[in-house]
Amino acid sequence: MQTPELFWAMGMLLPLFLGAVLSYVSGKITSRIKGDRTGGLVAAAITLAVTAGVYILSLAYPHISIGGSAGPVGWLGTLEPDALSLFMVKVIFPLIILVAIYSIGYMRDDLGTDKYYALLLIMTGGMVGVACAGDIVSLYVFFEILSISSYCLVSFRKESWEPIEAGFKYVITNALGSTLAILGLSLLYLYSGSLSMSEIAAQISGWPELPVMAALVLVITGFGVKAAMVPLHSWLPDAHSAAPSGISALLSGIVIQVGFFAMLRLILTVFSIQIQMVGLILIVFAAITMTYGNYIAIAQSDIKRMLAYSSVAQMGYIILGFGVGFYFQSVNGFTGGLFHIETHAFMKALAFLSVGYIIEKAGTRRIAELKGVGRVMPLAGIAFTIAALGLAGIPAFSGFMSKLMIYKSGFQAGTALGIVLSSVAIANSIISLGYYMPAIHTLFSPVEATALKLKGSASPAVMLPVVIMALVTLVLGWYPELGLGPVNAAVTEIFRIIGG
Repeated sequence: MQTPELFWAMGMLLPLFLGAVLSYVSGKITSRIKGDRTGGLVAAAITLAVTAGVYILSLAYPHISIGGSAGPVGWLGTLEPDALSLFMVKVIFPLIILVAIYSIGYMRDDLGTDKYYALLLIMTGGMVGVACAGDIVSLYVFFEILSISSYCLVSFRKESWEPIEAGFKYVITNALGSTLAILGLSLLYLYSGSLSMSEIAAQISGWPELPVMAALVLVITGFGVKAAMVPLHSWLPDAHSAAPSGISALLSGIVIQVGFFAMLRLILTVFSIQIQMVGLILIVFAAITMTYGNYIAIAQSDIKRMLAYSSVAQMGYIILGFGVGFYFQSVNGFTGGLFHIETHAFMKALAFLSVGYIIEKAGTRRIAELKGVGRVMPLAGIAFTIAALGLAGIPAFSGFMSKLMIYKSGFQAGTALGIVLSSVAIANSIISLGYYMPAIHTLFSPVEATALKLKGSASPAVMLPVVIMALVTLVLGWYPELGLGPVNAAVTEIFRIIGG
């Protein structure tokens, strides 16, 4: 076994899955002895120790940069870590750590949080596994690990019907996506006789066109469900609204991006000979996704549903960056798409975490009933404002810098299509102000009865992650180069794979 694969298996994946077992068992035992609250704290401490330790290991291991090679790692399948894998890891772990800290305060009154933190670690292991999978079975299995843990976390507060209903909808819709994806992967295996993505790629140019196109359509559709591409997004608004706010932050901030990453990995590795056609398909999905997401978000009266539909729109920008990158061989397209994965992860998580605290105190998700809450809870209100302005692409916030690269990629293509795409993206950013600005205005309107009833100071565990994410959103808006290191390495990796 080669060193990179050994590191990813033994240093990253195994600690996450074993940590999940330890977190649950330790938390459960402690709960029976000292109560559920103490058990949850023990589980949270183990989760934070494991995720922080693994993240530090990943930062201290600089040898995986360009062109990782595949190697079998026992029951973990074939791992192929590369610069794209490291990019995803550097987004995944900070979010998980911050959400775990936030959950200590936010979930303090929930029962069974030992299971919550164990599921959080399993979800993390699934995401990291998808990021470094080198064969189609490993990719699928790790994604299902991620999906199953997500289903459970969405419906974690099972004492209410809404999370149960949302969880069922999530399961059924994503099961359909999984079925389509496995059909596409099965076609690849049927014609190649191999599970390795690199070996399939070496053979695919000699196949008949029909099975290649069928596999491509099935893969894009199957993982498109998981990436919330319109019209495959129907599960997302309910799931993101009903989940605990920390989980909403992860679902919108990184889980749907991992769904797109799984598709991206297959496109780059297996379908690179169809790269321009894939780019055109993604461009069409992107334009529809961002426009639909923004227009439906305007009509929402529930603030979490508004943010959920905003996530659909933001996925449109990410997909557009890659679509333009593939179609025009655009460096700015790939850079903007990857950088928007990074900036959106923190902006959207910030929005959900700040709103989660507001909802917890106000007892309502209806925007109209939150008048003046931002004045009573200024830190949460300001944090939401920073997130909203960043997501809208206002200058001086990180979202503007990543969107600017996507805009430039279309204009620099020098074609009518490129100009139209950039114009559509800019228009959608303006449209998004149609729901962000009214929400901000409502939060900072004159104080009404609902806001006056709010009591209690914010827990440091709740507000620390919010402050950190707000600072990241502001700093990357002024100094984007601080976040572009792993992005540029990943773009170099993409061009190495597709031969550009």
